[in-house]
Amino acid sequence: MAKTGAKFRRCNVEQAEAHNRRRKAYTEALKKKYGQTHYREELAHLNLYWDNSEYKGMSLAKIERQAAEEAKAKTERKMQEKASPIREACPPIKPDTKIEDFDNFNRWLATKGIKVISIDLHHDEGHYDKDANEWVPNHHAHFIVDWFDHDTGKAVRLTPTDCREMQTVLAESLGMERGTPKEDTGIEGLSATEYKLRKAKEELRGVKEKIKNAKEELKDTNNELEAVQAEVVSMSAKKAAKQKILGFFNQSSKDDEIKELKDKVARVTAAKAGDSARFRQQLEEEAKKRRELENRIRQLEKDRDEEVNRKLGQFNKTTFTPFLKEVWKTLNGISGDNQQEPNDLVIFYKSIMGRLKSTVDVTLPAIRKESEKKGMLDYENNTAEPRYCRYEKTINRLNQAMAARSREMAELLDRNKAMEGLLDAIGLSHPFIKDAYHAIYALSTTSSARRYTPPQSAAIDKALSLAKDKSQRMTIAQWLLDQVWKVISKSSTYSAWYRNNACPETMTIANGEEKKESRNRSIRRKP
Repeated sequence: MAKTGAKFRRCNVEQAEAHNRRRKAYTEALKKKYGQTHYREELAHLNLYWDNSEYKGMSLAKIERQAAEEAKAKTERKMQEKASPIREACPPIKPDTKIEDFDNFNRWLATKGIKVISIDLHHDEGHYDKDANEWVPNHHAHFIVDWFDHDTGKAVRLTPTDCREMQTVLAESLGMERGTPKEDTGIEGLSATEYKLRKAKEELRGVKEKIKNAKEELKDTNNELEAVQAEVVSMSAKKAAKQKILGFFNQSSKDDEIKELKDKVARVTAAKAGDSARFRQQLEEEAKKRRELENRIRQLEKDRDEEVNRKLGQFNKTTFTPFLKEVWKTLNGISGDNQQEPNDLVIFYKSIMGRLKSTVDVTLPAIRKESEKKGMLDYENNTAEPRYCRYEKTINRLNQAMAARSREMAELLDRNKAMEGLLDAIGLSHPFIKDAYHAIYALSTTSSARRYTPPQSAAIDKALSLAKDKSQRMTIAQWLLDQVWKVISKSSTYSAWYRNNACPETMTIANGEEKKESRNRSIRRKP
């Protein structure tokens, strides 16, 4: 019996409706970007849809905005950016599952204060099994719910017991087997992007193993052919040495033996030719699969990094920066001055750490001594906590934020090192990297050139498009400059052009400033 389970995550309200209902504009956008859709359009008529009449005429974005307004009205606080009033789950289903099969599950959710907005059953998605040469369907549902308590203005909270019971109720409603709990497997639920990335890497490992086995088999065949050829050469040498002695006596038997060996060589050679052609074709197919998998992994990693960078930027904007401003304001109150906040986030953080250390070094010992002497406590805002305790808590909070930022910077450094290792591995074999190298070399060795031509700039842009973020663009640009420098460093003339023209021009393109400068030049030419 097939297994099922549901893990509710924050719903992408901007794309969920278009994806679930197969909107025409969404389908055309997928074809334009990837050349095809990830579902079979000829099977789209098998999909089933249901909408809750309570939300008729309301888009998911509108429902989410109303939840944010209710939260602010009832709690007198703005709903946090990370809040998820609209959530979605994608449980596996059977080929014959109907909308009515979810009725029991819907009633259970209603008892917990969760309302179902829409249900979409998809039977047109799946993948091709290359080993079995057949299409394997992926029957699943898209379950979108209102995870917001309209009475309290807060999100609905489920206990661990509720979550386990939810999986059981869902399996019983659909007549399927309940999935294995994560407490037994030790595996946390994966998002769709994480699952696809893991499966792509597993498939890539399988392709690499097949290529390795094919190469070993071809090597064994070559060794066998070399042994037979060596045997033929040895027999031919013996025949030439003994020909004068033996004359025509017993010559026929030796000729028969040599002929037999030559026939054996011919057979092995023919077999080797057939094996070589077969191995070459197999290696080409496996190499093609490997390139496709690497492209898929690169795209999935790009999507994952974009999501991480988006969450990091959101964290800096909604949590880290307001926290630093609060600490800055507190330090101004303690020191009695009104220093301005730096605009750069890194400088802002370092300035706070310096001011906080100097303030604590001067103030904390005096406050502790006075508190121990007189038992002086701060009763402001109905709290009986010593002032120095409040300072220590502020320091701990700031250290935690610094540790989180350090981890994020370490992840960024690891990605840059991975990019450098990839560049060293592929060298100039990649067409984009090769064209960019020639463009930089041409500018570095042409005394009459001051800037890249448009085709040369386009070649460098293509090479930089392999990067996932601005930091990796800089890594690729610096790697290309280093490769050119290794070639032209022996010429003082070329070295001067390299430093004065190629280096700054390449870094300008890597920083994304080329289009901006061109626009400024066109503005200056206006009368």
